[in-house]
Formats: sequence, C-alpha cells, structure tokens
Amino acid sequence: MSFYDYMMRFLKKDSASGDLARDMEHVHTRLNDEDVYQIRTRDELLFYLRWKHACPECIETAKRCWRNYVKYIASH
Repeated sequence: MSFYDYMMRFLKKDSASGDLARDMEHVHTRLNDEDVYQIRTRDELLFYLRWKHACPECIETAKRCWRNYVKYIASH
C-alpha cells in the first residue's frame, strides 16, 4: 500500500490527517499531479511538501502520518 492510498483512508476525518488527505487527493485528482501518488519515502514526502511551500503545521502532520503509516505497514 502506498502512502497516498493509506492517507485516502482519512478523507472524511475532521482532523489534521483528514486535511492532509484531502489536500493530497485534490492535488492528485484535480490538478493531475502524479508526484504526490509516487511518494515512497519520508524524505520524498518532506521534499514534496517543502517544494509546495507547505506550512510548518502541515509538515508536522505529514511526519506524524508517515510514522503511523510505517507502523501500519509493519503490522500488515
């Protein structure tokens, strides 16, 4: 499961994770940006967010989501 697919589980959540998921979904589907779907490492994620000028809160949320993603992948 990709990080993008993992994040899509949070689309309907009213939380920082949900906000990030909706941003990712918007970028991928409405702006046709395949880069967000291709993220495979934490470094790629952080590079992408900084390249898009993400706010510090978004970057912190992404770091937390990545940690949870790694835990999820390890347990499945």
